[in-house]
Amino acid sequence: MAFLGARYTPVAGGLRIDSIYMAEDDLVATRPPLRRPGVDVQVGDVIQRVDGRPVASLADLRLALASKAGQQVRL
Repeated sequence: MAFLGARYTPVAGGLRIDSIYMAEDDLVATRPPLRRPGVDVQVGDVIQRVDGRPVASLADLRLALASKAGQQVRL
């Protein structure tokens, strides 16, 4: 099962990112996906889609990320 490494709150239009999990800055491989280099996501952003699939709840997010571990996804 894949995860993005954050806490969310369902809001109109998607899931708001409330916090992104932390990791050691010098250990890039251990960072959660949303903290990796090149990812432009901030606390307060709303995830509306994952790979084109609408996300309105945590269950939707889990379903959209199922079998995506180790793969890039488009938010």
